[in-house]
Amino acid sequence: MSSEQLFDTWPDKYRQWFETPIGKLVQACEQRLIMELLQPQPGERFDPVAGDMRRLPFPAEMFDRSVSITALEFIEEAQGAVDELFRVTRRGGSIVVATLNSLSPWAERRSLC
Repeated sequence: MSSEQLFDTWPDKYRQWFETPIGKLVQACEQRLIMELLQPQPGERFDPVAGDMRRLPFPAEMFDRSVSITALEFIEEAQGAVDELFRVTRRGGSIVVATLNSLSPWAERRSLC
């Protein structure tokens, strides 16, 4: 199954899980942790972009901070995506990557939903 086919079937199930009480708790914890890691300053805006991580549509060193959430584990050539995160992030900037962990207690709870 290609990653494109996988993503065709997952979004609704994934969103539904975040509507459960445990999903809401996990989302709040994850968001708080990511914000702590990124340390945004007053006036800085978070503008999410959906696209192909292996070919980001931005010039080199454009961002002070870059984030990837629940993506790398679905990319066959993840090294290219990681390279792109480093390419678009300024030297000395921050990159936060969050992935699903099939061995975590949250994964076990997700599988029951």
